[in-house]
Amino acid sequence: MQLSLMIEQGEVVELLGEKEAKVKVDRRSQCMGCAHRGLCDPFGSNFMVIRAKNYINAKIGDKVEVQFSTEKRAKAILVLYIIPLILFFFGVVIGNFIDPFKNKDLSSSILGIVFLLISFAGIYIYNKTLVRQKPSLYPIITRKI
Repeated sequence: MQLSLMIEQGEVVELLGEKEAKVKVDRRSQCMGCAHRGLCDPFGSNFMVIRAKNYINAKIGDKVEVQFSTEKRAKAILVLYIIPLILFFFGVVIGNFIDPFKNKDLSSSILGIVFLLISFAGIYIYNKTLVRQKPSLYPIITRKI
């Protein structure tokens, strides 16, 4: 299966060890047309900072091109938005039925938040595992500009 790739330009803002860096990338192109950009950009910034492999030894301040894989965008949306929402509602319903705090509203609220946090922890672990299994999904600095 062939990966579809997206290339963006950015600036190296921090070095993370020998072969990794943080790159500040302007939000444009695909980000500007995305219906969910308000969710991923809650404070209105016009850039994002991403971690990328730095095999070309770019230094802080270097302008670089970063290559991203855009494989399975629908799956990513499902994992990032739908699963936490489902687990949140599941926690609310469970809290309402078992009522561990003897107050249905409090039990629903607390268990909803706990299940939401569990979903975020699961997504974090899933992401780390996926990147280890498929390094081609990790952003890579391809060249200095």
